[in-house]
Amino acid sequence: DWMDRYRYYNAYPGTAGGKVYGVWYTARTCWQFIENVDRVPDMSVEEKERLKAEAKIILATRYFDMFRHMGGMPIVRRSYEVEPDYTNPRATVEETVNFMVELLDEAAQTSSLPWRIADADISTWAGRLTRGSAMALKAKILLFAASPLFNNDEPFCTEEPQEAVQEEQVWYGSYKASLWQDCLKACEDFFAENQKNGGYY
Repeated sequence: DWMDRYRYYNAYPGTAGGKVYGVWYTARTCWQFIENVDRVPDMSVEEKERLKAEAKIILATRYFDMFRHMGGMPIVRRSYEVEPDYTNPRATVEETVNFMVELLDEAAQTSSLPWRIADADISTWAGRLTRGSAMALKAKILLFAASPLFNNDEPFCTEEPQEAVQEEQVWYGSYKASLWQDCLKACEDFFAENQKNGGYY
């Protein structure tokens, strides 16, 4: 039953099953936070928006953990309650990349999310996610997307189920030079912001 699976995945987090479970657990937790943090009475709007942006970066991070191994993933845009049945099909590689980039762009555009953790805030915010981390992760995701792993005239792994190949869930379906330009632009954007704001070397 589900409790046995829960115990197994938590006992063996390094297993493929544990990683898959972790993505969906994190997705639900992040969306629950985003959907409910505005109800917290003793927190400023700026802090709420900052933490929502952090949750989006965490969500993109976990999606990327699975994307680089499996390609397209089901897109989850809300927390699911205990429901008897629901269907969320596997997305294409392109849809999954666009979803991760969308989350990171939204986070990076949040005015209360700092570029980096200032020295004066280290004791409170050390290790927290920043606008710099959102932009850097976007560049990394686009690098994987543009690489021959997903961007080629032939699928990288021919042992995948043919449905996954035909539905473009494990590759883009063809080689697209524009993906490299998207990656280059994301890298240039990061370095331009770092030149203005500093903090990463």
